[in-house]
Amino acid sequence: MKNLLLLIFAALVSLPAGAQNNGSVVVGTIDSIQSKVLNEQRKIWVYLPQGKQNPSGNRYPVIYLLDGTFHFLSVAGMVQQFSQVNGNTLCPEMIVVGIVNTDRTRDLTPTHVAADPPYMDSTLSKTSGGGEQFLSFVEKELIPYIDSHYPTQPYRMLIGHSFGGLMAIHSMLYHTRLFNAYISIDPSMW
Repeated sequence: MKNLLLLIFAALVSLPAGAQNNGSVVVGTIDSIQSKVLNEQRKIWVYLPQGKQNPSGNRYPVIYLLDGTFHFLSVAGMVQQFSQVNGNTLCPEMIVVGIVNTDRTRDLTPTHVAADPPYMDSTLSKTSGGGEQFLSFVEKELIPYIDSHYPTQPYRMLIGHSFGGLMAIHSMLYHTRLFNAYISIDPSMW
């Protein structure tokens, strides 16, 4: 009997170890979408509140995060901290979609600028002004893709920093129905 209890205890203790991914801490998944609007493959990083499984069938609001490679871990961590850790309910559980850049200047600037020293020289500004096309990709391809592949609610937030903050403000002013809320951090308004 004692050996049976030890065997059951050992089996129960080892169950969580099977859920680990080779000792790695996994925050989200990398997904991608082929964009006809931008004529390129776009990577996205996706954080789901309960990991990959959604046994409860819950649906979640979505944060669309510009500059995903730079800010994904911190935003996903804050959402998790303020919605799940130690019973926190300061914000709802949310999906975070980090949009990875291919040409940051092109995608996150609404108008073309030849040069604007000291902020941008002509080399950096060469591809500027593709923000409307990028927002078209977000509206016509990315949001429908996320809504069809992930358990979303019809509430969307856009977060951007620097050029991303500029694009968040541009979206708020000229595409008012695309998102329900906006956070613009230190926008490049110059």
